[in-house]
Amino acid sequence: MKKATLIIWAIIFGVIALLIFQNQAFFLANQSLRINLGVMVEYHTPELPLAIMVLLFLNTGIIIGYLVMISA
Repeated sequence: MKKATLIIWAIIFGVIALLIFQNQAFFLANQSLRINLGVMVEYHTPELPLAIMVLLFLNTGIIIGYLVMISA
């Protein structure tokens, strides 16, 4: 059973790596996040590669999910 789990995880990581490798131009493009809360001031983040923003939001979601899980 451990070998099957290892093979499944290897396939999942392989597909993710293939997805990122084939879309390098998309993930490495610089983007700026614009935050407008309906007031006069509008905030723009510095331009960062999209991959960093994806990882930032992914990690934020994981942390929020973990905090909700341990509070229950």
